[in-house]
Amino acid sequence: MSGPLFRLDPQPLERWEIPAVLLATLLGGFLRLWDISSVPPGLWYDEAIIGLGVLKILREPGLPIFFMLHGHAEEPLFYYLNVPGVLAGGANGLSLRVTSAIAGTLTIPAVWWCARQFLDPKRALLAAIVFAGMRWHIHISRLSFRTILTPPICALISGFGSRAIRSGRRSDIAAAGALAGLGLYSYLSMRLYVVIAAASLLAGWWIVRSCPLRRLALWPVAFLIVFLPLGIDYVAHPEHFSARQGEVTENMSAARLLAQARDVALMPVVRGDHVAKHNIPGPPRFVQSHLFGSAVEDSHAQWIDAGRSPTGSPDPHGTGLPVFDLATGTLFCAGFLLVVVASFRREWPAIHLMLWIVVGSLASVLSFGAPNMLRLLFLTPAAAIVVALALGAAADRITRSTTVRTLIFAGFALWFVAGEAYRYFAVWPKHPAVWGEFNSAFAEAARSLRDAEDAPETIIVPEYILNAPTFAFEADAIRERLAGDSTAEPQGRAWWLAPLPPYPPVANLPQPARPVIELPTPDGSPWAIVFETNANGPE
Repeated sequence: MSGPLFRLDPQPLERWEIPAVLLATLLGGFLRLWDISSVPPGLWYDEAIIGLGVLKILREPGLPIFFMLHGHAEEPLFYYLNVPGVLAGGANGLSLRVTSAIAGTLTIPAVWWCARQFLDPKRALLAAIVFAGMRWHIHISRLSFRTILTPPICALISGFGSRAIRSGRRSDIAAAGALAGLGLYSYLSMRLYVVIAAASLLAGWWIVRSCPLRRLALWPVAFLIVFLPLGIDYVAHPEHFSARQGEVTENMSAARLLAQARDVALMPVVRGDHVAKHNIPGPPRFVQSHLFGSAVEDSHAQWIDAGRSPTGSPDPHGTGLPVFDLATGTLFCAGFLLVVVASFRREWPAIHLMLWIVVGSLASVLSFGAPNMLRLLFLTPAAAIVVALALGAAADRITRSTTVRTLIFAGFALWFVAGEAYRYFAVWPKHPAVWGEFNSAFAEAARSLRDAEDAPETIIVPEYILNAPTFAFEADAIRERLAGDSTAEPQGRAWWLAPLPPYPPVANLPQPARPVIELPTPDGSPWAIVFETNANGPE
């Protein structure tokens, strides 16, 4: 590598840049919003808890600074951002997921602006396009998870930090600190990124020396001002600070930590998250079966056989599809090596990216279920930038022609986005684990009852379904008409939701009883039937 990899004196904006970024954002928005009502299916438990928290905000006095629902300790920012969506679209999963998709789409220009602080215009645009088409981020953008706020906040902190190091301006230092404080209201992994951002700022000041050290005090001051309300809550309720942290780091042995570090390191190219809520589970042969027409193996035991725990027993972690295809994953690894070398050459952006990726990976290494792509989502801007760096370095070696380099960038971008879209929209939804992973049965039952035009005033639901967050949120519009089957014995017309095997037994329903709605699984077999009853006898 000859010459610096990064530049801290960005070129003026070229006329094509803003239109190109807008096009990349529109492309990313399409990939995050298209068919979002059915892909993913259902509504996962954690998403429903967000929805129930939003309803709590709307219906109960006070503005909670922290949420403890169903035993989960959760930061508040994403809850409040979902309020407009639920007000506009009602209590349903689509309202929650559209809010997340909008946040994910708006992250694309934030990533471009971040990359533009230390990359040339074409590499910065390439980073934005890679991010726009990245299956990892597309998927989480289509779900209602708090972690979707971490990529834009990290990208903005990184961008303002870069400007602060270059110019020493007070406004940039304060903005970086304030955003770091805001990040702690979003998701647990941001606690790590605050450390990364502070360490990077100090490293940048030491290398560049663009301002007096005392001016950097604006960063912690701005941070503390924004963080103060949450900090007061942590002092008053220590369990809010420690509960989730203890939950994700329990039962960690040295052998388990080493195995999880291995699994996180293998994410880019070899194998990734096995959970269908986060990724395409199973080794790459699942995708190959679709590409080459061989039969899909339906046994989950076969899918997880490639993963082994330190004791040699089957281990599902780390057996999902890698984050990138082989070519892009190789570029990422090569780009990361370039970043490491540039770090030793005291290039500040390289130090920052290295800390972002290495220290940030601890969010999964130190928690159960590595590699966990949900907890590591805040690494996606750095991953996109590293891929763009590597392809730019490769193009520079291949040709000196600006036109040829542009064609290389455009060809790669087209190929990468098309492949990621195919894997996400054509392969992942067909995986047999997906329907069940998202509590689709409970969600579809609630939607069927909620949308039924001739439903009676009383609908009897088994207690375990009635109390499930997914069902409770999706059925909120008819909550006053719902009753648990252990407490309600209505006279007259009523509906009973009876999961199969029948619960309660069909013979115990008030008679006569006739099936009204059959709720099928993806293979067409019924998982539940809604019966209409009349305890007073036939009409």
